[in-house]
Amino acid sequence: MTDDSTTKDAWLVSEKGLSRWAKVRRLVILILLVDLIIMVWFGRVITGNPLDGFYWPRPNMVLFPIPMDFGSWTPVFSPLNPLDAFIYTVFIYGGLWILWSFVAILYVIYPFIEPLRTRVEGLRKR
Repeated sequence: MTDDSTTKDAWLVSEKGLSRWAKVRRLVILILLVDLIIMVWFGRVITGNPLDGFYWPRPNMVLFPIPMDFGSWTPVFSPLNPLDAFIYTVFIYGGLWILWSFVAILYVIYPFIEPLRTRVEGLRKR
């Protein structure tokens, strides 16, 4: 059997602070959150709808995995590739990026909030 306290310490802040892997997980989440924010920033110029398709205002723009603008400033509408259209439809067009951003921020700061909550509960018991 495993001890529940050691499992809990691996995910939360222990007396020694965050474990190495907990820091790595949170760093990865922060990198993905920054990438999502950049995708939302690039997604503001996409036009169209799910029925007619989504279009870039200039050719050679990429939304996923790293948003980049390789194109010229020629004003020609070019369709999103299928992967970019899927990512845009699922995460950005419907507003799901707001929920994912909230969950990511909560995951990163939760270990630092939990000790504060237990301290407040300890003060209430006095």
